[in-house]
Amino acid sequence: MNKHVSIYIPTFNRPDRLARALASLLRQTYRRFEVLVCDDASTVSYDEVLERFKNEFDHFIYLRNEKNSGACVSRNRMIEQASGDYITGLDDDDWFDEQRLENFLTSDALGRYALLCSHNVSGDYFGKIKNKIKHEGVISFEQMKKRNEVGNQAFIAKDILIKSGMFDPVMPAWQDYDTWFRVIQKHGEGYKTPHIDYYVGLEDPEQRMSTSSKAHQGYLKFVEKHRHVLSEEHLETLHYEDKFNRCEYVSFWEVFKTKDTQAAKKIVRYHIKDRHPKIYGWVKKYCYESTSR
Repeated sequence: MNKHVSIYIPTFNRPDRLARALASLLRQTYRRFEVLVCDDASTVSYDEVLERFKNEFDHFIYLRNEKNSGACVSRNRMIEQASGDYITGLDDDDWFDEQRLENFLTSDALGRYALLCSHNVSGDYFGKIKNKIKHEGVISFEQMKKRNEVGNQAFIAKDILIKSGMFDPVMPAWQDYDTWFRVIQKHGEGYKTPHIDYYVGLEDPEQRMSTSSKAHQGYLKFVEKHRHVLSEEHLETLHYEDKFNRCEYVSFWEVFKTKDTQAAKKIVRYHIKDRHPKIYGWVKKYCYESTSR
């Protein structure tokens, strides 16, 4: 519990959301951390939020890109300047549970695996937030070949992240997946803790849903980049993951074609939700855990 942690936050034109993210860091039960913020050449002022928070942390670093360069460039700038033993990210429209850092630092898995991650909860800032628990425990490279089992954020030693190449600015999407894929490939298995301590803001669902051609290009780039370690079965599963991410129609008959159990379940769930919403509501009630902010 004496480790120094760095938290990096890329931001663009969302000072109000950044303020919420920073406020969640003030509530952390573990206090030995620094905060790095990189503004990706926003066109709106951050003066008010910076004035509010600049003296609230032991160490607060604010960077600004001269031109809009993307989240990967912003993240890498902050990682290079970070001084923590461990490092983790926070998107500007998300926020931490108050025990998130403590959960990682007190985990028996810390130091035994290349990275740690946890479960997310999704929704708006108020009311009930629903989440479905997925994989828990060890995350192998074989599992990562099929889908991103880590999620968008990880808790990782700074030197491991740097040695793995950090975030690839060439990736138009799937950047997080690509990064954790390389970390686990080069440095060994990851581990998902049982905690639900990262909140994904959904006030702007159109910005959260990967429905654009950019998302598809990210998938194509990922496959091109890692094809040498992917089997035909892996490629098939990633093909479905791309479609699910972009909410693209998948025929029910694909259930009988795929060899991946999780992909088959997603297809069935998609069709039940689309054609039988009452049945889907019943399934959702018993398959999803609820929590309150």
